[in-house]
Amino acid sequence: FDDQTWDRQHGPDWIFSDVPFHLAYYDNEMIAEPIRAGESVDASDEQVFRTLGALDRWNEEHFAGRSGNHQLSDSLMQMRAARDRIRSAVVGVGAAGSDEPVFVPLPSLGWVDAPTLLVLAQVHSWNHFTEANLRTEGIRPSHDPVVTRNALAANIGAMAMAFDAAAAPAAHATNIVVEGRGGGSWMIAVDDGRAGVTPEESGEPVLLIRYRDADAFASAVFRVDDLETLIGDDRLSVSDLEGLEQFGRLFPPPNPDAPFPTQSP
Repeated sequence: FDDQTWDRQHGPDWIFSDVPFHLAYYDNEMIAEPIRAGESVDASDEQVFRTLGALDRWNEEHFAGRSGNHQLSDSLMQMRAARDRIRSAVVGVGAAGSDEPVFVPLPSLGWVDAPTLLVLAQVHSWNHFTEANLRTEGIRPSHDPVVTRNALAANIGAMAMAFDAAAAPAAHATNIVVEGRGGGSWMIAVDDGRAGVTPEESGEPVLLIRYRDADAFASAVFRVDDLETLIGDDRLSVSDLEGLEQFGRLFPPPNPDAPFPTQSP
């Protein structure tokens, strides 16, 4: 990125240079430090962000505490240092300790193993990296297809977590297909007032949503382009437009104040 790009708007609240700043503290506090600490967590610190709103406030506190003379070069240095801390933490744990639980205070998580947390680090970086590239007109780098598939699965899983039971029929099934490198097929099934995701087709879907590739999916999820634009550009196809509207009611944008369930050790 040149200086002009770093100063461009990145979504409604950030500019591009805010992204490495965010990645630096996120990777340090949500990935490296939990792996380093392992099970050595005080009971008083076993507090999970129960809502997206609480996580938003955590981000806001970091931005509010940023020094007035903070520079982009500082953010890039801190981001790279955080990645080095992740590597050091993984080496410190070793293969023998990789299955031991670690605590991360992110919504819907809590106690997980270190490999799960590392996948989360990749997914989080993929999200921001892909969105940043989509919001520029530069060359699209080629992602590792395994990381792309993990990121797609995580984002589709997040859709299911936003399920609105009040808008649900007795049963509903939507098949989301993402073509291209790292793509796959997932079924979001609604039954008995609950929603779940399986990584393959299971039964006949009520609705088929097909994205041309992972970039098209990310453009929709991160609201880089609206659905009408994606359909008009042949980057998205749906089997039933009315069904797509129903899908939007069943899985609306997450309510920042709605609590998520938390895993146990």
